[in-house]
Amino acid sequence: MDLLAGPLELFGLFLLSYKIKWGFAVNILACLSWIFYVSYTQSTFGLLFVVIPGIFINILGFLKWGNHALH
Repeated sequence: MDLLAGPLELFGLFLLSYKIKWGFAVNILACLSWIFYVSYTQSTFGLLFVVIPGIFINILGFLKWGNHALH
């Protein structure tokens, strides 16, 4: 699962670097993959301190995309 989550996260960042909104959605999938990985392996619980808030930050970024009234 970590071999899926890592590349997904990098691909999401790549999309965002080209100003493609769907990079946020890819990053959310990566965060969910990391959560599954932590629950499956019962290790690296520190990842949860990054990926759980990351889900909400990516949702916020997706919702704010192009809405200049929220800036």
